[in-house]
Amino acid sequence: NIKLFGIPEDVGDTDEDCAEAVRNVLQTYIPENEWSPDVIERAHRLGKPNPRNPNPRPIIAKFQRWGDAMRLMKDREPGQTCRMTD
Repeated sequence: NIKLFGIPEDVGDTDEDCAEAVRNVLQTYIPENEWSPDVIERAHRLGKPNPRNPNPRPIIAKFQRWGDAMRLMKDREPGQTCRMTD
């Protein structure tokens, strides 16, 4: 599992929307790969929406293959707008 911070959030985001957002991050940071829809097993936002907090909630993503998650963590660069932790 990887936790991603800083991905914009829309009201009513579904788990499918979260998975698509994670695939977009993959395409942005590792563009040489074609990322199929099944690369993400599951993705969702953490916690309840808080109207007083302007920051988007983090996304937890579970990858089908551990190697894809590790490659994303390895290929990230300091100062990216999207932060990640494992």
